[in-house]
Amino acid sequence: MKSLGRRWRGRKYSGTQLPVFLEANNLKPFISNDLYMVLIPEKFKTDRGLVSEGFKAEVLPKICEVYLKARDHKALKQQQIPIATRSDILMRGLAHIGIIALVDEATGYQYDRTRKALVMSATTAIENQKKISQLEQQLHTIDHNLRLIARSLEQR
Repeated sequence: MKSLGRRWRGRKYSGTQLPVFLEANNLKPFISNDLYMVLIPEKFKTDRGLVSEGFKAEVLPKICEVYLKARDHKALKQQQIPIATRSDILMRGLAHIGIIALVDEATGYQYDRTRKALVMSATTAIENQKKISQLEQQLHTIDHNLRLIARSLEQR
């Protein structure tokens, strides 16, 4: 929830099972049944081996949807607007990454990406080096011609 500028943990109002970032009454009409089904924190081990709690990845876009729907219906409070803005940015990024992943999986490209990226980088570097060499030759020719013109003008 850091990506939305919110902590996922915190106090809960009595009588609700919602995390603190969804407890506001103005958000409740926009919380889908699908979200309720996946809003169960799970334990996991961190890189340091510590046990922590978090949500499955599919929770993030669903939470973003809550804030975006509330924004569309002009139901957000002033302090919630930055969360909706971040939600919009995240959803666009997730859509971009998602379409690339779908195409890569459909074509099998994800297996070749690293190798192809390296080959493309090397090819581009070689082509750029050739262009640089050609530009250097052209600059040398231009410099030579300018010197000839300068000498010619000096002799007049």
